[in-house]
Amino acid sequence: DVDFSGKRPLPRGQLTFAAPLVEVEATGGPLGVEGVLSLTPDYIGLDHATVTDGLGGIAYLNLSVLHTDFAEWNYDVDLDFSEGPFRLMDLGPAPDRLFHGVVKATGGLNLFGDGHGVVIESELKSESGTAFVLPLDALEGAELPSGIRFVGGRSESAAPKQRSPFGVTLNLEVDVTPDADLAIVLDSQ
Repeated sequence: DVDFSGKRPLPRGQLTFAAPLVEVEATGGPLGVEGVLSLTPDYIGLDHATVTDGLGGIAYLNLSVLHTDFAEWNYDVDLDFSEGPFRLMDLGPAPDRLFHGVVKATGGLNLFGDGHGVVIESELKSESGTAFVLPLDALEGAELPSGIRFVGGRSESAAPKQRSPFGVTLNLEVDVTPDADLAIVLDSQ
């Protein structure tokens, strides 16, 4: 229910939902989501909602959004797909797309932040069926953008000392297994 007696509407309660077709433009591929959405005057959340990838993969979603009068937002989104392969991405090629392909993985992904920035952390392991393409000709010029480095082996990379100018921090640990197909395209013509 929603209390309209004050200056702002105050939601309270829970909503059980099932969304069989959710499109996420940034990752492609349809997803299904079902769970119980909790609402209080300063909180919106999901606890252990089920996300399906359309191929039999299952992940669990925890969502916490805190706010003060629908301003000063603070959010945390956690996706756990450690039980089995989950299709994280299914994007077709496009002239302005910096990457495309299919990514199937196990692991977890966490995104959190507030009005000042966002942090994206992951611990992923590629699974069979992964075919990722990085078309370098989609970029301006022939060089990789600054800040992209390829690292390998067991050496640890140094943590960034400054936040990026846009308030975006990435901490991605990706174990690319031999059954994953990765391609760097220098000229797609």
